Amino acid sequence: MSEQEQTAEQTLQELVAPINELDARLATREAHLINELEEVRGERRKLRGVLRAVSADPSDLRKSKPEPDKKRSGSNNWTVSDEKVSQTLVAASTFEGEFPFSELTKLLMGRISHETTRRAIEVLRQRGMARLVRQGTGKPGETSIFVLTPKGKDEAAKLAQTEQYALNGSEPS
Repeated sequence: MSEQEQTAEQTLQELVAPINELDARLATREAHLINELEEVRGERRKLRGVLRAVSADPSDLRKSKPEPDKKRSGSNNWTVSDEKVSQTLVAASTFEGEFPFSELTKLLMGRISHETTRRAIEVLRQRGMARLVRQGTGKPGETSIFVLTPKGKDEAAKLAQTEQYALNGSEPS
């Protein structure tokens, strides 16, 4: 490299250095602003939740029902009734701790179908009353494992006392 090329390279670097410094400062500022924006968004989410709780009818506080899957058509676009969800919750509360889905379906056999039980568990999960502990693989003998959350246990206890859901095959009284 000739002396003239070296001088040109050095001059170019001297001209570019302030631009690189400015870019670094702007990147740092951008990162700080993004963090601040996320904090503000989080605070707004909390405030909106408080406002909804204060100003809304208690029945409006429940999460909305899930949107049906657009890919499916026909008879697969149905939702499970609240009664079946309640029956599933009370049945699940009879287990100590974690319970396999297959055992829950056996307990409800004759009153609630396998598919209805599956959908009821999904509703309970969406409402924060049940949690998936381990996903089954679909192979025989490998079932999903669930556990009721404290919220689910409390709700099941209330239902069992007030509506007397029976697990012996009879309908609720």
